[in-house]
Amino acid sequence: SFSPADDLTREDTSTRGIDLMIENIKDPELRRQMQKQFAAGSIDAVTRRLNACSRWIGRCLREGGFSLDDCVLSAPICLENEDNCCPARCQARYGQARCAGMPGENALQWALRDRCGG
Repeated sequence: SFSPADDLTREDTSTRGIDLMIENIKDPELRRQMQKQFAAGSIDAVTRRLNACSRWIGRCLREGGFSLDDCVLSAPICLENEDNCCPARCQARYGQARCAGMPGENALQWALRDRCGG
């Protein structure tokens, strides 16, 4: 599984991870929707988790050469009160969408919509 040098253990209050993940979306319409969704977000605990998760997925895709499925499913899951991780509900929503036959990029966009349904 992928283990980036930037291992999500340090605090990151930017949206760099979200931006990196969005850059990897090939479909221009999905990329535009994701940019719009995260453009006006405040940096709260959920946003920090989504940023860390997105940073992991983006770096996994770019540096690890793994598939989107591998990258989403290998991301560290949040335990209580952690910020630098992926919310479990994001992975669950992604898995549901993929099992229903949704293509990977669409599944990720749907999973992250409305802050992972939260």
